[in-house]
Amino acid sequence: MDYRKNGALAWESARVPKGWAALLAQPWLQPNPWVDGDVVLGSGFWEPGEHGSSGQIDVTLLEARITEKQGVTPLSVRASGNWEYDERTRLFVLKEASLLFPEFKDDPVEIPSLQAGPGLFQARVAGGVFDLRGVLDQYENWKTAPAQTPAKAEPTRLDIVAELDQVVLPEARVGPVKIARFRYGPEGILLEPSSVQVQGGLIRGSVMQTGGADRPLQARLFVEKFPLGAILGSMIQDARGPLGGFVDLQFNGQAAGARQEDLQRTLSGQGNFRLYQAHLENLPAIRSALEAGGAFLGSRLVANSEINDLAGSFSVQGTSIAITGPKIGGTTLTLDLNGQLNWATQAINFRGPIRLTREAMNSSSNFQGAMTRLSSTSNDYYTQLPGDLLLTGTLSQPVPSFDQVQAGFAGVFNVIGNTVPSLLQGAGDAAGGATGAAGQLLQALPLPVAYSLWSKASSPLQLKLTT
Repeated sequence: MDYRKNGALAWESARVPKGWAALLAQPWLQPNPWVDGDVVLGSGFWEPGEHGSSGQIDVTLLEARITEKQGVTPLSVRASGNWEYDERTRLFVLKEASLLFPEFKDDPVEIPSLQAGPGLFQARVAGGVFDLRGVLDQYENWKTAPAQTPAKAEPTRLDIVAELDQVVLPEARVGPVKIARFRYGPEGILLEPSSVQVQGGLIRGSVMQTGGADRPLQARLFVEKFPLGAILGSMIQDARGPLGGFVDLQFNGQAAGARQEDLQRTLSGQGNFRLYQAHLENLPAIRSALEAGGAFLGSRLVANSEINDLAGSFSVQGTSIAITGPKIGGTTLTLDLNGQLNWATQAINFRGPIRLTREAMNSSSNFQGAMTRLSSTSNDYYTQLPGDLLLTGTLSQPVPSFDQVQAGFAGVFNVIGNTVPSLLQGAGDAAGGATGAAGQLLQALPLPVAYSLWSKASSPLQLKLTT
């Protein structure tokens, strides 16, 4: 180390063990503790100036942690570059810098320029592999000290240009990543056409807004073969198993502004989507819907069905998303649902017919007679039930049910299909067979025809027998 009074401080190398690192970092980390990790310094210097300071830094964090939670990824990274700090504007400038992560020693992230200050973050990033696992895990446990006095809020300005070979997330690796330019601030929001490749899939998007944050904006989003399970699987903590599969999505929209209240009030647009080759039955919402449907029908086959495909189109107006024609396909059933989703509250309201395979219909213990008759009238792989499935509640806690008409229909025809013909057959034996013939006629009646006649009746269903 070399030090000159009122002059520069230079050093060749240093290693600061975790005890000293915790002591030295305390003023900047409060109320967060330095739990573990050493700090290693390469050659560098610090030099005071008239309105601040400047210098060169080469610092490495080794297994740094600010939380004692188990299973949290520590942060290891080497950062180097030239820096300046202006005390008048509190602006920190980093030039000709790089980030190097231990697992990717041959792929440093180059940072030609970076500026950070009150209400401002501007960065130009090029090439390399950015490992976000330790960064995100440690940031998730960051605690912010309460402000002593309310500080005047600075307008937030972001300006980022990035072109990375790869970004490593806890869920997966993505890349190449190309952000042509992302800008956000009082002038509005701008995302020039940018793209991310994800394990063979592609995301492209753009947002255009000029003249201020309260001016109209246009947004476009295109997703092709996005790996649903690889990215979202580990985020869903109560998923029953792996999701797998892919997502396709297209959306064109507009809004009067970029603020949340503007989006909730004025967002509009339309698009279409498809989730395929997936195990969607492992999602908590679909799992609870299948279990409730299986309990209603008395069929474990329905409750344990796989759901592999979900597709439809949608339109957005404010917080309401109207979804039309979404077709849900599985191993034992298909659903055609229409309804609404509130993206702010996650409230749902969907209704549509349900179709079951012959095997699933015959497995119904609650409506066995009606199901057997209905399946016998159809030669299709899936047979539509004469009723609609209702889905209300929220995405996280859906409430599936059949309306009262359909429940009443199922109950009535369960009785007719099983009980009445037996009674008529018994009476026919005593009355010379006449009513036995009537019983056989009723058994032969196609269930959809009977249901059609019954559903159009203006009075409750009545059964009158004459001999």
